[in-house]
Amino acid sequence: MTTPRAADPDTLSGRMASEIRSLLGRYNVNRSELARRLGKEPWWVSKRLNGETEIGTNDAERIARALGVNVVDLLPRGERQEKVTASDPVPHGPKYNPMDALPVRVPVARLPAPRERRAELTGR
Repeated sequence: MTTPRAADPDTLSGRMASEIRSLLGRYNVNRSELARRLGKEPWWVSKRLNGETEIGTNDAERIARALGVNVVDLLPRGERQEKVTASDPVPHGPKYNPMDALPVRVPVARLPAPRERRAELTGR
């Protein structure tokens, strides 16, 4: 019997596999249960967590949903913070107002009610 090989820690897929294994342990979920939640066979999960098959973006999204976490939670903790702060365009400092980061609501022209629109289209 061969022992399962670990996913390559030099690839993002390998590091994600390691984090997924940690999450499985933390949530007390085994690979068979994860496969059941995903609607996949257990070998499908094992191939990804052992590094035989890369974890693609769609796979990561499905796995995160099955575990009840965000996709970013599948990244190793050290990379997670770097990724989030590197893409954060909002400045921080004494003049920072969190209200400035809220989306601006743009007024939209009022659309005619269905009856008015129907009359407009049919000429009645």
